[in-house]
Amino acid sequence: MVDYNLKKHSFKTNNIQQIQASIKKLNGWKAGKWKDESLDSYYVLNFKIQNGKITDIF
Repeated sequence: MVDYNLKKHSFKTNNIQQIQASIKKLNGWKAGKWKDESLDSYYVLNFKIQNGKITDIF
């Protein structure tokens, strides 16, 4: 992981585990379809963390 200046940075393990647990609870994801055929799809989430708090998700 990197910080705002793209320098290598480490985060507390329990903070990362909390984010992972929250992501696993997300539901409602619908993969793309083309002509009634499901497509191989994925979703990328990026988190901006400042002073130990998530300030943006993109």
